[in-house]
Amino acid sequence: AAEAISDTVRVASSRRSPSRLANATVAGPGGSGGVSVPSTVFAGQDSGAIGGGVDVVVYSFDRNVRGDPAAQADGANATEADADLGELRTGVFTVTFKSTASGADLPIAGLAEPLVVAIPLAPPDGLVAGPSGTCAEFNFCNGRGSCTEGACECVAPAHGLACERTAGCFFWDEAASRWSSEGCTAVRPAGGGDPSTLYCACTHLTDFGGVSVSVPTSTDELVDEASSVRINTFSRQDLEQTLLEPSIEENPYIYALVLSMAGACALSLVFFCWKDRRDTAEQQAKRAAKIKDREAKRERRAAAMEARLDKMDDFFGDQAEKAAAAIQKRVRGLKARKDVVDQVGGDVALAPAAKRLYGDRSKDHSCTKLYRNLIQGLQGDHTILGLWFGESEDGAKRAELVQIFWSCAMLALVIECMLYSPSVAGPGGVEAAPVSVNINVVSVVITALITAGICAPAVLAFK
Repeated sequence: AAEAISDTVRVASSRRSPSRLANATVAGPGGSGGVSVPSTVFAGQDSGAIGGGVDVVVYSFDRNVRGDPAAQADGANATEADADLGELRTGVFTVTFKSTASGADLPIAGLAEPLVVAIPLAPPDGLVAGPSGTCAEFNFCNGRGSCTEGACECVAPAHGLACERTAGCFFWDEAASRWSSEGCTAVRPAGGGDPSTLYCACTHLTDFGGVSVSVPTSTDELVDEASSVRINTFSRQDLEQTLLEPSIEENPYIYALVLSMAGACALSLVFFCWKDRRDTAEQQAKRAAKIKDREAKRERRAAAMEARLDKMDDFFGDQAEKAAAAIQKRVRGLKARKDVVDQVGGDVALAPAAKRLYGDRSKDHSCTKLYRNLIQGLQGDHTILGLWFGESEDGAKRAELVQIFWSCAMLALVIECMLYSPSVAGPGGVEAAPVSVNINVVSVVITALITAGICAPAVLAFK
């Protein structure tokens, strides 16, 4: 084994047999970092290439000797994920296996069991204190660090003023000339490992580095993101200060939003009250017209029947009287039947024809029934669709539905404000220079779920 160490570059090399290298840990130069090799690392390799031994060469560069990951977003082949990349949070750590017989690099890629590369992290950033002294403006360090004299002291690999970013496992893709995370995942070894080291499980060997990202790149980081979500408090003193000493000049957008929603609620309430009254009047007019038309038809039918009976009485004489009596009996039966049908709102005689014309709905396909029930349920239960169609399962009017809609919208706004993380201030409380906005996907999803979970039973309560 041999080592060569300078101020910025360190190299370590050693020669081992394949059997000794499998399931072994190779330390980096100067004992900094290293790589844990799985037992299947040489599966599929040519026995002639590794029969004489394997040379392990590890390079460690203190500075970035590859491309700047933060500049990838401006490249021709940029992706949406590149916009979130920041600076390199580690040095460049390179691991190579060479054949002792030929001196050529062994192709280590697509491993069933990954290698675990330990990469030393860069020293933590300098602490910047906020004006409150409690790290409230830093969202209490997002649960990834401790507040020390008003500044966030992040627990590695978290970093940033509010510990809002972390170091993700990336490698340098020679073919694409860019940093990529494909095949590499951040892991946490048993016992926690060294807090100043980034552990990456990768299925190949190349140049590795820890890139600053705000999106979790492993299950452990996802758990950390979820546990870092905090809910702001709203005390009685805050409520009194808001009502008695409103700071409209300091929060113009908040007050404009609240007043706009209140105005929209009042206007929509007036509009839908008018629409409810108009729809009620139209329904009453249609119902009266149907009743009048039904009575007119009944009178015309009775008059025609009486005329036919008179003709038959004159023509047949005594026989006609008997026939008329039988017919009148039949008519009375039909009339009684028609009265019963009118009371239940249908015509038994038309039922077979209606089935032939519209089809027997009892024989509809199950998908058709599911679709029909879904549409009826949305029209009856969904607040906005209920406003559009004017239908509700519990008979609520549009005026009631619009109140429910705005009540839920305002409740959701309050919950979002309680889950809101304030912007990060600069040194001495001075607003920091404009920086790119980092959207934490996990926090957004958790915030949305909390909001929906509280608002869902609120809809039932409002109804």
